[in-house]
Amino acid sequence: MVFFLPGLLGAIVGIVCFLILAPVLSDLGVLPYSITTGNEQNASNISGQALNKQVNVKVTSSVTDAVNKVSPAVIAVVNLQKANFFDNKYTETGIGSGIIYKRIGNYAYVVTNNHVVKGASKVEVRFNNNSKVSAQY
Repeated sequence: MVFFLPGLLGAIVGIVCFLILAPVLSDLGVLPYSITTGNEQNASNISGQALNKQVNVKVTSSVTDAVNKVSPAVIAVVNLQKANFFDNKYTETGIGSGIIYKRIGNYAYVVTNNHVVKGASKVEVRFNNNSKVSAQY
């Protein structure tokens, strides 16, 4: 109870400071977004002017180019285990990520963490085009 009142008072002071300073910092361009009050928006709507602003955003960069180039090599590794000894059905007990690091003919070598395949009866690899194949480990 001793710390409750100072904590509450600090939270109230912090909220009041934010409410006062946020519009000022927004006008100065310090914040990465703009804060408008309801009065400005209503005034422009009353005058019949639309609030349209065209923004051009470059959605490609060296990072997005690199991601697009390597994303086909990123795969999902699925751990399948038998439900019981007598049944031939497998259940998905875990899933993790992996990457294809080498291809030779129709075979590909995948790197993943050991905990993804630990205890698996079968392992399945799923590609980003939704196809899947059984894997050996």
